[in-house]
Amino acid sequence: MVFLSLRAGFLNLWKYPRMIWLVYLPGLLIAVAGVFPVYLTLRSYVGDSLVSEELAGYTSMDFVFELFKYHPEVISTLIVAGMVSLLLWGLVSLFLSGGIVATFVTAGEKYDPRIFWGNAGQYFGRFVRLALMGLAVFLLLYLVPLLEKWIEKIIYGNDPYQYITYWGKWFRVIGRFVAILLFVLILDYSRIYAIIRGENRMRVALKEGIAFTATHLRRTFMLGLSFMLIGVVGLLIYNSLADLLSSPHPLVIFVLILLQQLFIVFLIVMR
Repeated sequence: MVFLSLRAGFLNLWKYPRMIWLVYLPGLLIAVAGVFPVYLTLRSYVGDSLVSEELAGYTSMDFVFELFKYHPEVISTLIVAGMVSLLLWGLVSLFLSGGIVATFVTAGEKYDPRIFWGNAGQYFGRFVRLALMGLAVFLLLYLVPLLEKWIEKIIYGNDPYQYITYWGKWFRVIGRFVAILLFVLILDYSRIYAIIRGENRMRVALKEGIAFTATHLRRTFMLGLSFMLIGVVGLLIYNSLADLLSSPHPLVIFVLILLQQLFIVFLIVMR
């Protein structure tokens, strides 16, 4: 079922190449805007020295630690740029998702700008409310793995066996990963329900998204996990190619940027 869903979705999406670009280009612009302050700081530190040549190859941790030591403002710049970029991309994604879902549901074989942009604008405010309501669900899911620590303390006391502590940490890590995945799935199915039913009350859409995810937990979880695993495999392939092509030559840098953008488009298609 999961393989058939992936195959059907992958083949169907290529009927809408404009939507791929509509998702890709805003993400690219936000990423460039977010990286630019870091680039300026990095350039002022590295300049045209020979150290800059190392940036085209493997990451030198000595260089990273030295950069943070002599330019501690890079850390705050990274945090602020990352948070602003994440917030902007989240809002853009919520805006575009209304048009994307409506296109798949109502447009059939054809991309219709009126359907896309009309639904994107119509559902943007609702989806922002949905995301804010969903934060409570995410917090609950994220805190569930912490119960393991409480149960561990009740059973084994303040000094549990080392292997209990070790596997307990892994359980909490995996539990948080599952919480994030379930949260994304719930939001996706809530938005789909809202558009299909024309629902104005986002608490109802969120409730239906939770119910659908829980009722079809195995299938929805495996489908979401498949998306993530495909993305991880693609990232490993890209990193391997990037390491093989590591060189400060302009042509090689251009090829790396091209590979990176193709990988991002690939992730968008799979999503």
